[in-house]
Amino acid sequence: AMRPLLPLLLLGTVALALARPGEPALSPAGAQCLEHECFAVFWGSRSFSAASEGCERGGGHLMTVRSTVAEEAISLLLQNRDGRLWLGLSLSPSLLCTEPSRLLRGFRWGTGDRSTDYTNWASSGKRCGERCVTVSRELLWEERRCEDAADGFLCQYSYGGSCPRLAAPQGVPVTYATPFGARGTEFLALPPRSAAFVPDLGLELRCDEDGSGAGPRWGRDAPGAEPGPCEQECVNTQGGFECRCHGGYRMVDGHCQLLSPCYAAPCEQRCEELAHGYRCACYPGYAVHPQDATRCRLHCNASECPAVCDVAGACECPEGFVLDGDELCVDLDECYSGHCPSDNCTNTPGGYQCHCPAGFEFRNNDCEPIPDGDGEEVFSGDVEPLPRTPAPSRAPPKEERLHPGVLVGIAAGALLSLLALLALGFHLGGRRCRSHGSVDYKYSGPQEKELGLQPVPPGQKP
Repeated sequence: AMRPLLPLLLLGTVALALARPGEPALSPAGAQCLEHECFAVFWGSRSFSAASEGCERGGGHLMTVRSTVAEEAISLLLQNRDGRLWLGLSLSPSLLCTEPSRLLRGFRWGTGDRSTDYTNWASSGKRCGERCVTVSRELLWEERRCEDAADGFLCQYSYGGSCPRLAAPQGVPVTYATPFGARGTEFLALPPRSAAFVPDLGLELRCDEDGSGAGPRWGRDAPGAEPGPCEQECVNTQGGFECRCHGGYRMVDGHCQLLSPCYAAPCEQRCEELAHGYRCACYPGYAVHPQDATRCRLHCNASECPAVCDVAGACECPEGFVLDGDELCVDLDECYSGHCPSDNCTNTPGGYQCHCPAGFEFRNNDCEPIPDGDGEEVFSGDVEPLPRTPAPSRAPPKEERLHPGVLVGIAAGALLSLLALLALGFHLGGRRCRSHGSVDYKYSGPQEKELGLQPVPPGQKP
């Protein structure tokens, strides 16, 4: 019963001799972390026992590959690099050779069990003396002699929980360091005792249990010993923090910058910064709306201006202008439309002005006397312009000029009408003269109750 132990004791002695305790520790060439596990790859010529010690030094063990999830982690860690890496499989001490008919061929994991849902053995028969296993870039498992040196090894670290990556402001880099020596910026989860470095904020955080039983959380080793993580406001979040700025500031590349007065201004088109605020402005062809200083409306300060047209070809003119042709706005002359009493009107671009004599004011579309303090009406012959009167909401019809031919036709028609009237007058006058010389009257007789005169034709005279 003691005989099988002798080869094992000799093997253990050889393994210890090959472990080379004085070898420098390797740093992970890459690492992948999930919520409860991390996997790391170390490149360096090591025997199985030296590789196992390297994993244990960081609090882990050689990697177990029990599912396709672990296989995918290996694929990411190798990154198509050639070489053979030690896995956490070793032949059971009670066996001298492998047993190909069994799922793990007689091997067991470094955790002491044989449970697995996945294997990927390379084709081979019964092997004796090859009591350890490596994996290659092709992800195939191969038996090897434990005392031989592989090109590296894979480690696995298990934890009860983890900290999520920090929700740092956009543009602020965060570098993470794990307790097993891996460093990087792309970790999605970090095991306890990991550190996070935020150079832009002069901040270093540590992932640890906070004693509440809620799992690991980010915090500072010595509260108050380091500057706050944020310039202005720090908001605690689940598994991290969020920096915010006071009102009137905004976050730019991790720093709070004073906002321009125009940042949240309600200007419709343009905003101009002033020493103590802002002022709304408009694009060319527009002016600030007189009733709302934040809005703009079409404006033209001449008798003609280009129309404002959209991509569909629909054109628009300012108030008091009409579209003449396709893209030209022409001012309406409102003074020809009777908007002011008498002729006291001045046309302006887009509107008009009514004038009243001094002592009068424009009320109810007319010039009315201005009462003095005693109710007396004040009169004066001087004329003063009134403030500019806006154009009506519906523009009056535009005055049209008559063609010269039309004017000639009207004059000719009037002359002909006059001649016709004269001719008619002469004709009627001639008839009246003839009827007076040929009409007589007769007496109808005394027996009638009424007397009447009747015209008698010339042939019936007695």
